[in-house]
Amino acid sequence: MRNNRSIWYILTALLLAAAVAAAAILLPDLQEDPVSVYAVDMISYTGQSSGTAESYGVVAADKVQAIFVSDTQRVTRIYVYDGQKVKKGDLLYTYDTTLTDLQLERKDLSIQQMEINLKAAREELKKLNAMKPMVVTTPPVTEVGKSPANQGLLGSVYDGKGTAAKPYLFWMIDGAELTQELVWELFALDGNPDIYVIFQSVTGDKPNTEFTSEYGVRFTAKFVQPETEPTQPAEGGTPPADLEEKEELTAQTEATEPSAPTSEPVRTYTMRFFDPDGDEIGTQIDWNSGYTQSELTAMREQKAAEIKELEFSIKIGKAELEIMRKEAADGNVYAAFDGIVASVLNPSSAKTLGQPMIKVTGGGGYYVEGTVSEMELDTIQVGLRVTVNSWGTGSNYSGTVSWVGTYPVEAEDTVNGQTGVTYYPYRVFVDEGANMQEGTYVSMICHSDASQQKILYLENAFLSTDGRNTYVYIRNDKGLLEKRYLTVGISTDGYATPVYSGLKETDYIAFPYDKNLREGAETEISGTDGLFGW
Repeated sequence: MRNNRSIWYILTALLLAAAVAAAAILLPDLQEDPVSVYAVDMISYTGQSSGTAESYGVVAADKVQAIFVSDTQRVTRIYVYDGQKVKKGDLLYTYDTTLTDLQLERKDLSIQQMEINLKAAREELKKLNAMKPMVVTTPPVTEVGKSPANQGLLGSVYDGKGTAAKPYLFWMIDGAELTQELVWELFALDGNPDIYVIFQSVTGDKPNTEFTSEYGVRFTAKFVQPETEPTQPAEGGTPPADLEEKEELTAQTEATEPSAPTSEPVRTYTMRFFDPDGDEIGTQIDWNSGYTQSELTAMREQKAAEIKELEFSIKIGKAELEIMRKEAADGNVYAAFDGIVASVLNPSSAKTLGQPMIKVTGGGGYYVEGTVSEMELDTIQVGLRVTVNSWGTGSNYSGTVSWVGTYPVEAEDTVNGQTGVTYYPYRVFVDEGANMQEGTYVSMICHSDASQQKILYLENAFLSTDGRNTYVYIRNDKGLLEKRYLTVGISTDGYATPVYSGLKETDYIAFPYDKNLREGAETEISGTDGLFGW
């Protein structure tokens, strides 16, 4: 008995030692690969700030009354003349209007529709910002072998049953793309939702030519019912009752046919590579949204431009509606303050020249309030020269900054959904010599004499956003990944975004869609060759 117990102790010790040795060998293979990081100066460029700040706002008048005649007004009588002194409340002129309640209602409904469209566009941009691009890496290859006789220009299946034991053998010309349409054709061969295919790439177009590489792919079809319970079979075969994998897989990708939102089942498939011996060797294609980074960037830029145009249209429409309501309310126009009639023009001449029909002055002028970002705030100061452009007449006037606010206003939407930039108000004064209509929109350009500032522009593909704030993953001094928030501006070229703080040219940054990306991950410095595989 004692001898048997001793033998058992010895065997147990040997097994434990073997397990420890095996773990020492296998554990390194179970560790995550380090995340590649890239030198910021290789994926960015520097530029100079423009030295100007541009904004827009609504005209407000102070002791100056410039009265423009609209196309819907018919002047019936003018009661004043040049140089006449008037008191507040004196009648200046009377008119008839062709404006109707129906026209006002239509204008109001038009603004409401634009507001609905703006809300929808903002939601669409939010979804676009959350989309991840398709990423393609180099598939595994084996030794050179022999291909069968040509079956067509792009290739075709020449053998196999699509099973793990006997996969389809697919001959294809070297360099031909593996498209989603082709994958669904492979599913349709026998209706099986789980197929194995070995692709063989051929350089020539003659029978039995050598193939340069081969790789195996396992495809698993799925049918997803958006926001409802699945599932209805779609063309290409009948899915099994349970489409979930019984075994746990370490890596997989899912490709979805790009389509508009629909209540119909959506066809998708899972794609995993394996070598010709049948062992799965991991993911090589990450379909994500199905769009490349450049396609997503273009879509975001287009949607952001649409949002900006809608915002402008809504603000202008509201200003026009307010002017229309005032016109429709009363056919009499009165002096707004005590002053002198500076000019009186014939109504038709005033329309032709784009000038006010009557102008009353009292030693005041016009005020327009705009906003400036925190990055340009130091370039705006009281007394700074400003060019004001009237959208109604197209005339330019010279003004000066009369006040700069110390408390920020709500941030405006920016291109690509990039926010996190604080805006401050400022006010511009234009003297009474200008002919601007109260309540209309103007644009303003502040001409700063401050020295130009060097700005870092980072490629958009490396930026991520959590809805309002922009961030990147940086290699810290311990060689580990660290999430860092940035202060950014507006991307005007669709390629790069100005970064005002949080990033230096000497930093190293990770691509945001690396499969091992996480805070605290190990990193390795890599070159940018082959970074973008799409």
